[in-house]
Amino acid sequence: MYTTIGERIKFIRKTKNLTLEEFAREINMKKGSISSYENNRYNPSADTVVMISKLYDVDLNWLLTGEGQPFKIIDMEFVSCENVPKKDISEDEMDLILKFRELSPYQKGIILGRIEQAYEDLKSTKKQTSYNSGEEVVTKEASA
Repeated sequence: MYTTIGERIKFIRKTKNLTLEEFAREINMKKGSISSYENNRYNPSADTVVMISKLYDVDLNWLLTGEGQPFKIIDMEFVSCENVPKKDISEDEMDLILKFRELSPYQKGIILGRIEQAYEDLKSTKKQTSYNSGEEVVTKEASA
């Protein structure tokens, strides 16, 4: 589907809902360089490819060759998180994981991008939902 490294870089940028300017700034490059990569005019350096892989948790082999999955896969048997022990994963959460595994790499990328955006929104604005009325109440975090 994504036959060139430029197409794969563009997929990552779009999946993360970033403009050319934002993506370029995050990897400390010029917008024109990113555009040249995405349009297959130039290939990125090895350092750039590694940086993109690390910064966006992209599988390096997929980024270089297009083989495998774009995003790193975590083996749930070895997941260890102090705040959420494996035994505390709800049925809904497990159902989401199982459904997620059935999606194509493209669909997974879209979902991961949306989750990341929602998480960033949550960090910048504290949201609370009133379950009695179903209304969403937005409260700004107190300034320190």
